[in-house]
Amino acid sequence: MKTGDLVLFSSDASFTRMFVRFTHVGLIVDDRLVLEMHRAGDRGTGHLRNYFEGGRPTGPKLYDLRARIAAYPGRVWIAPLLVRSSPPKMDHLSRYRDLEFDDAYVWRYLRSCVADRWFGLADRWFGLADRWFGLADRWFGHRKSPTSVFCAEFVGMVLRDAAGIDIDVGCLTPCSLASLPPFGAPERVTCFVGRG
Repeated sequence: MKTGDLVLFSSDASFTRMFVRFTHVGLIVDDRLVLEMHRAGDRGTGHLRNYFEGGRPTGPKLYDLRARIAAYPGRVWIAPLLVRSSPPKMDHLSRYRDLEFDDAYVWRYLRSCVADRWFGLADRWFGLADRWFGLADRWFGHRKSPTSVFCAEFVGMVLRDAAGIDIDVGCLTPCSLASLPPFGAPERVTCFVGRG
């Protein structure tokens, strides 16, 4: 496990796992820490120390990798970063401290990513999805803040900035991020990793 590798999580309690292999993603930094984006009170993180300076209840979190794997209620996988001419430079993580977790990421993903694929050209011609989602946005108040990001979007941003990997972060999911060419096939962490 090295800096730049993905840590992929598959929750035992998530309904989403019925549809996708991975439900969350983080990034290894400094070979011993994992950087993640979390909402306040995420399951399995309550007793972990956040090493990220200026850490808030929601937003970027930096945990001890071993403690995080040991505490996670589910399965953990590592997807190695294959392109390693030089290690990613993770020394400017404080630039991300004001980001927050996007609580409406499912809605935003359906609106921005899935609708484009499902409606395709018909939507471009008639604007059906834009009209429907525009009305729903007004009714339910689902507006994306420029500082709110989903876990895969966040990890993609960090990789783009720190490792110079050309990633379009707009429609990333943990599964689509792990399937990008810079990463090897995910391998499951099968042994218990103790603290310390």
